[in-house]
Amino acid sequence: MGPGTPLSRVAAAMLDADVDAVPVLSDDGLVGLITARDVLSAVAGRIEPQPEPSEVVTGMFHLEPVLPERREA
Repeated sequence: MGPGTPLSRVAAAMLDADVDAVPVLSDDGLVGLITARDVLSAVAGRIEPQPEPSEVVTGMFHLEPVLPERREA
């Protein structure tokens, strides 16, 4: 997702991928993370602009380990 991606598209991508967070990418790489809490806050009209980017952003997310395939010798 890019910084200008509409909220409806972000929410649809999260549902389709069955994840609770998606990265926000720009040409420079990772610039943020949109969580399920962020989507709910936006829908509820509770998004307030932050004067400065915070160093740590909390939220809900779902982590799944990805293990390399085992190769038998």
